[in-house]
Amino acid sequence: MKLRQLDKLVGSWSVTGLEVKGKVTFAWFAGGWYLVQKGWIEIWGRKITFVEYIGYDPKRRACVSHLFDNFGDLFTYEWEVKKTAITIWFGQEDSGNCFKGRFAKDGKSYSGA
Repeated sequence: MKLRQLDKLVGSWSVTGLEVKGKVTFAWFAGGWYLVQKGWIEIWGRKITFVEYIGYDPKRRACVSHLFDNFGDLFTYEWEVKKTAITIWFGQEDSGNCFKGRFAKDGKSYSGA
């Protein structure tokens, strides 16, 4: 199943950047049909806590997610993780708004923009 490409994310990650910091954790939901990300980030002085459910959409043939935050916002993303790369599109693939990153050789971190 294409969803298993996200196995690499399971665990806890620190989020750091020029104007962002935070902590996130990925874990498989019971049954293994969804990957759940929980965490918080602080960006531009605003602290956001969230939960995100990532699953496989067979119609789109893609890993898609719904993120819910403490401000009542709902965001949709599309995920792709390869051996050395991660791409997260806002909305859907090729939306023009995405994060592209590369995993470190040890697989314990990734960076990008």
